[in-house]
Amino acid sequence: MRTFASILALLGAIGLVLGIVIMVRTAAAPGIAPFNHEGYGGPGPIIGALFLLIAGVYLRATARQR
Repeated sequence: MRTFASILALLGAIGLVLGIVIMVRTAAAPGIAPFNHEGYGGPGPIIGALFLLIAGVYLRATARQR
């Protein structure tokens, strides 16, 4: 369970970084309507990544050690 929780937290952290990078790259590109679609780094990917990160940290903290 601790391994699964670590993987969830790692995927959440990676998703958070990628979501922020997409938002910054899109905001810097002229002529693109910023943040109006999930593919352009709207809040959806970041919220999903935060859910994964929080769930992974919670599960890792509550998992029993062997």
